[in-house]
Amino acid sequence: MKRDFKTVLFSPSLNFFANNFVKRWNLNLVQVTKNTNVNIFKDSEEPLIVVGCHFFKFGASVKFKKILESHKGPQVFFMGGAGDTKAQNIEYVKNRNKRIPTYMLTQDDTSMKILEDAGMLHRPLYIPLKPYTAYKPIKLGNKIWFHVGFKDLPRVRKRYGYDTVVKSIIEEFGRDRVGFIPLRMPSRGPKFLHQEYKKSFVYVKPNSNHGSTTMWELGRMGRRTICPGHSELNNVVQCKPGIVDGKNIDNLIELIKKEESRIGTIQPEVSEITRSYHLENDSWMQLDFWKDFNNCKK
Repeated sequence: MKRDFKTVLFSPSLNFFANNFVKRWNLNLVQVTKNTNVNIFKDSEEPLIVVGCHFFKFGASVKFKKILESHKGPQVFFMGGAGDTKAQNIEYVKNRNKRIPTYMLTQDDTSMKILEDAGMLHRPLYIPLKPYTAYKPIKLGNKIWFHVGFKDLPRVRKRYGYDTVVKSIIEEFGRDRVGFIPLRMPSRGPKFLHQEYKKSFVYVKPNSNHGSTTMWELGRMGRRTICPGHSELNNVVQCKPGIVDGKNIDNLIELIKKEESRIGTIQPEVSEITRSYHLENDSWMQLDFWKDFNNCKK
């Protein structure tokens, strides 16, 4: 299949996704650093995949926006979370789209609603950001997994509900029943996480805007996600809203206990439904695929 999109440009704050994405889709990679030439795509009409829409006013992010503005070809933006759907970022894409076909791609309820409220009707499309071949259905362990990240950073604690959700679940189930990314990730990184995932039976995602890669990984391993979002996904169990703010924790505990009853089983149907949501072929790398994408209803 002929590809129109052959090159991907990464927002500096999302460079950690770059190698896996390029490996999955066999693309030419441009990572923006403080040393990147801002004229690298000047007046180029080559279609460009852009991962992230983080327009910070410092560091390499300043160069990132200048590079995008000098590029004259179509752009497809993979949203990197709620930070990408700030008003000024959406306005940039809308204004650019009046001149050159430009598209925003996002995957969670909150971000899709933001785009729709801004007049950019949207539909979900799940394009893998990495290979998932290593994640296969195996027997459920006995731990509850959270993607907490560096839990001592205030903004991260709040984003992933460490103080409001994780601590409540530890109090209910015990510290030895709860797993999350450690403060200092071992050098074997992904392999370490894969081994930790095997010990889990469910993933709790307090904020629908964050932690989606983990949702796909654990889903492929047969673990359901409990989340107040992603309403269109059947590998996700909907909980009542507001848990990231400490609300409806009793409902969350009830849902965890339901998943707890599956410990020791293998859930191939969860793995299959998770896999089925991902677009695995190269069709999205053709310009024709994106025609009227932002005007398609769900």
